[in-house]
Amino acid sequence: MNRANAWPPSTVEQWQLRRLREIVSYAYKNVPGYFRLYRDAGIDANCLRSLQDIRLLPAVTKELLRDNLDDFTSRAMPKWLMRYATTSGSTGIPLGFYCDLRSRAIESAFMHHFWRSAGWRKNPVMAVLRGGFTGTNSTCYSFDRVWKELHLSSYYLSESKCRDYVEALAHYRPSVLQSYPSAAFELARLLMQADTDVGRMFDIVLLGSENVYPYQVETVRVAFPNARVLWWYGHSERAIFAPWNIEDHCYDVAQLYGVAELLATHPGEQKSPAAGELIGTSLWNRATPFIRYKTNDLVPWEDAAFLDTGILKSFHSVIGRRHNQLMSVEGRLAPVPTTSLHDDTLKKVKQFQFFQDTPGLVWFSYVASSGLEPEDIKTIMDVFTRKMGEGFEFRARAVEALPRTKSGKSLVVDQRLSTRNTEESGRADAASIL
Repeated sequence: MNRANAWPPSTVEQWQLRRLREIVSYAYKNVPGYFRLYRDAGIDANCLRSLQDIRLLPAVTKELLRDNLDDFTSRAMPKWLMRYATTSGSTGIPLGFYCDLRSRAIESAFMHHFWRSAGWRKNPVMAVLRGGFTGTNSTCYSFDRVWKELHLSSYYLSESKCRDYVEALAHYRPSVLQSYPSAAFELARLLMQADTDVGRMFDIVLLGSENVYPYQVETVRVAFPNARVLWWYGHSERAIFAPWNIEDHCYDVAQLYGVAELLATHPGEQKSPAAGELIGTSLWNRATPFIRYKTNDLVPWEDAAFLDTGILKSFHSVIGRRHNQLMSVEGRLAPVPTTSLHDDTLKKVKQFQFFQDTPGLVWFSYVASSGLEPEDIKTIMDVFTRKMGEGFEFRARAVEALPRTKSGKSLVVDQRLSTRNTEESGRADAASIL
């Protein structure tokens, strides 16, 4: 990766094409599901004469891999070299798959190569605020002396436990925080409310595994004023990795990591101000290969930049997963009104979540801060209604706490509707809401 920084685009393209041919050839020979797909399409690795030819390959979906995992798992790789992994199901489609040990190490290399650009060096004390450590109501942290990691539970972040988090941070003094964006936001809010300066010890804050919203970044930067805040686009399937470029204000696709495409969500659709779907091809994992994998993540066409090969180079924003959009009473899909979440609209709200199980009706669940009045809630509902347009009704409900997923994430949208049959109408309105 260090050497590749000096490669001209033509060398990167040749390297990608060689790796693409290798992974396709491997899948054709050793993965029954891909063999049948490519045989029926009348193609193999020899058909890939340029990167543009990747579009000859059939795309695969989460449902296809989930329902036929055995057929899409390598027959040539020993079981001891494979590890079972799962997605959190935040797209609405939980997925289990296998990754090989080599690809896991390579994933770590890509991640740390990016972190190093932010000033990260080996062996810092790192606070980890993700879903790996659950903890209990009495034990919200643990310290791994081998890896020098302070594991903080994302399940017990609350005012009543804030003192425990402050004491753990003050004792172990980590210089790096790696966290879900939602958890970092909540920790930042609690530390500011507690009027403590422990947040000043962080030099770097790394946010990943969830959509990152402006209001989260702004709050984290205020709470941790000495830290450089970095984030990236990625997913458990490890088909696309795109670190955020602070100077250019965009996600730069790591071309050595995988091949990223942006495609119309329906055959024959032309580029428009609406969004396309991210399609990723891992160049490393052979246990369950992800080749032209439909991520369900949407990017506005106007936010995307492409290489001469037509491969995605960068993008400025991710609307979010289709399952994380809201549906109007007419079936129109639209992303949540996140543009209103970094101003004063929610200044008196601690936590919130949009819940929908009926087209057109959206419940806004919130945990109130002191001073929240009925007229404040009415203002919030008016802002959301104006942002989303016709066909939406917002209702508010106060809750003591918001639920978290099994992996410890706090979802901004809890969407219980099937959006598959209403994508066409939603694409036309997505850009206007952004």
